[in-house]
Amino acid sequence: MPARIVYRRRVVHRACFWSVCLLTALAMIAGAFVYQTRVIKTQRPVLQSLDEIQMLLGERTSLLKRIRAELQSLNQQRMALAKITKNQSYCQVLWRLSEIFNDETWLTQLSIDRSREMGTGIQMGLTGLSISNATLGNFMSRISIDPMFNDVRLVYAKEGSRRIKSTSSDKPLKLIQFQIESLVTYR
Repeated sequence: MPARIVYRRRVVHRACFWSVCLLTALAMIAGAFVYQTRVIKTQRPVLQSLDEIQMLLGERTSLLKRIRAELQSLNQQRMALAKITKNQSYCQVLWRLSEIFNDETWLTQLSIDRSREMGTGIQMGLTGLSISNATLGNFMSRISIDPMFNDVRLVYAKEGSRRIKSTSSDKPLKLIQFQIESLVTYR
């Protein structure tokens, strides 16, 4: 083969080799560019959204702190109201007693003692008269089932010395004297 042809072939081979190398390098650069634009730039919004999420979480934690502070304030107000309502007037006690009493039982003395040591309720003492043991038993059962009155105890029940005349007959009636103690709780 003539030297000219051999030289031309070498030049062509070398030119093709370097062209392929150049195209490979350009393809790698283009691939790196595409990778940066497609993959890395699409991750930036994710990073931005992570910053937004972190900012949103910060807002939520501050909101939770405010809600906790409000709950503590409301709990303190509830406790103050519980103390106030715990010391209600005795009108409710008198109202419940008026509903429980029957026509044949009377009170001669009512004592209500709100001592600070007890803390659970009010000590109440009832002293009165009843026409019979049956009516007193009826009154005792009615007061015992009422949820306002707890630990109802009959201290004594005895035939009294007082006598009254019945309207239907002229026979004097013997009255039963009684004393009842109970704890009063508001619910």
